[in-house]
Amino acid sequence: LRRLTREIATRMKRIKVLYAYVGFYRDAGGEHAPLGLAEELDRERFSFEIVTLMPTRSTIGGAVQATGCTIHELGLGIPSLTDPIGMIKAVYAFYNTFRRIKPDIVQTQSGFCNVWARLAAKLAHVPVVIATLNFGGDPKPRWYMQPVMRAMHRWLSMSTDAYVCVAEHLVKEQLQPDEWGRAEVINGFFDLNRFLA
Repeated sequence: LRRLTREIATRMKRIKVLYAYVGFYRDAGGEHAPLGLAEELDRERFSFEIVTLMPTRSTIGGAVQATGCTIHELGLGIPSLTDPIGMIKAVYAFYNTFRRIKPDIVQTQSGFCNVWARLAAKLAHVPVVIATLNFGGDPKPRWYMQPVMRAMHRWLSMSTDAYVCVAEHLVKEQLQPDEWGRAEVINGFFDLNRFLA
């Protein structure tokens, strides 16, 4: 990850990062990762924006906006695997957003975005694609879709430059052995108690 960042930094002044996430529609643990980046990234070296499927309603989403980070809300909701038209619309919306903004790095997070936003980034020829793994034991697709999703992940892994994992166990639970070298585990990145009432 550091090597890729240095390579891009030598070619351009400010690195443009676009974070693809389902949305800040509820306060949940996964929302802390984009908040941590919005707060901690060096804004002289990086521009940081987020694209979401859902509207921003949560306290954590408000905290992200308070950092000055732009959130591009696609307003599509989260389509299910039984809604192919909704999925195509979401991939197309991500693709158009990536083509319009022209990010140097797209970082994805959530089961949906780690597949479909990564696909859109690949189609839009984004130079660097990073996937964030922030939880294990996520709901699995129906049995007949599992081989399709595994094949999609394997295909997308060939154009995924790095994986950010919020816990060590996620590396071996969710990645194949040939992907382990591209994984970076982050710890203590944000205060999980910060938004608890």
